[in-house]
Amino acid sequence: MESAAATGGGSFGKVSGEASPIKVLVVEDDASLTQSLRAALSARGYAVTAVAGAPRAIEAIEEAKFD
Repeated sequence: MESAAATGGGSFGKVSGEASPIKVLVVEDDASLTQSLRAALSARGYAVTAVAGAPRAIEAIEEAKFD
């Protein structure tokens, strides 16, 4: 499971009053699309975890909380 803390400016992707970014789980088998989604979401301030396939997604959900 890969995780990238979000970076970027502005408040897009953050709930007012929260100090940490919104945590998003991306489930996608296509590595190129995963990279594009990760870059776009991270640039907007989201904390992105990306996994390939449903079994890995279930593991990720069991291990971490996503918004």
